[in-house]
Amino acid sequence: MGQFLFIERGCGLPLLDAFSEFLLQGRVDFEWNQDAVRVRYTDSDFEAGALTRFRELQSRHRSVPGALVSEE
Repeated sequence: MGQFLFIERGCGLPLLDAFSEFLLQGRVDFEWNQDAVRVRYTDSDFEAGALTRFRELQSRHRSVPGALVSEE
């Protein structure tokens, strides 16, 4: 699929909602209504929640001994 959320932020197209609905319904002929968008990448609550989750995961991260990238 690749990266697509930058398009939503730049153009305002609700791609995250449409793609999420596609995954939830599990069919190629999924039903999606642009007037009933529930998830937006540009939502401040969504961004804040994602940042909080990222920081939580980052704080629990442990480096792998002998990793290819040194920690200096």
